[in-house]
Amino acid sequence: MTERDDILLRLEGAGILNGIRWAYRSAARQVSEDFSEESGHTAGWVGNTRYVLFRDRLDRVFSCGRYVLNEDVHSGEGRDIVFASLTQNEIETLPLIDPNLVQRSNLNHSIGWSFSGMRWLLASGPYGKLDAIRWDRRSHTKRIVAQQRNADPNQASLFEVLSEDSTPEWIDAVTTPHLADLDQLTLVVGHSQDIMTWRTEMGIGIPRLARDGSAWNWYENLLTTPPTKGGVRQTQPFNPTGDDNLSEPDAPVKLRRKAGGTELRTAEEN
Repeated sequence: MTERDDILLRLEGAGILNGIRWAYRSAARQVSEDFSEESGHTAGWVGNTRYVLFRDRLDRVFSCGRYVLNEDVHSGEGRDIVFASLTQNEIETLPLIDPNLVQRSNLNHSIGWSFSGMRWLLASGPYGKLDAIRWDRRSHTKRIVAQQRNADPNQASLFEVLSEDSTPEWIDAVTTPHLADLDQLTLVVGHSQDIMTWRTEMGIGIPRLARDGSAWNWYENLLTTPPTKGGVRQTQPFNPTGDDNLSEPDAPVKLRRKAGGTELRTAEEN
């Protein structure tokens, strides 16, 4: 069994991948329903809104952020908060996951979640082009994450695929001394959505910092598995005192246009 297989097996067995699937499908569904060209919505609005909703749904299913649970509340309280704006199907398929299983684990200013020594961040890209994301053109945080050691020995490492004639600027970009900042293995959940057909893409993997070839050391499509029957969470969300991360408002989401191109970014690209 490769390390990739072990990672996916652990995440699947704990229900983590099912939670991520549910969160993304819920976010993508609401974006497609709320989109209104007459209201001035654009592709930038779609990417921005999907990120905000995806983050919210991940917090709901993993009992993080404003959905942290208080063990002392009465059974049945707080369901209106968890179920707000969800469809009946989403309520019925909401995975019932131990509220202590996943924690928020932000890296610098990038929102993240962690389970059993593994963290995941979010990254969007153009529909059909997730395999071509240029991590060297993303934030400093994403560039660092894309320089982790390769967790799959069957794939070539970053430094094995760099050509001998690489420019000094490129070498400088990939030999940053800050890899020690990664206190745990960090994966990235890539996601996209076609504004014309509303087709969706979403998967998880370890990004690869390189000019050519795949943007991933490995990547697993998570949308091949249909939704499963979930459960009903029975406890009350609350914001515990003394937690600065949870008491602060969400960072404002800003769109940035890549120089010389049309790619739009959101706050998740920090």
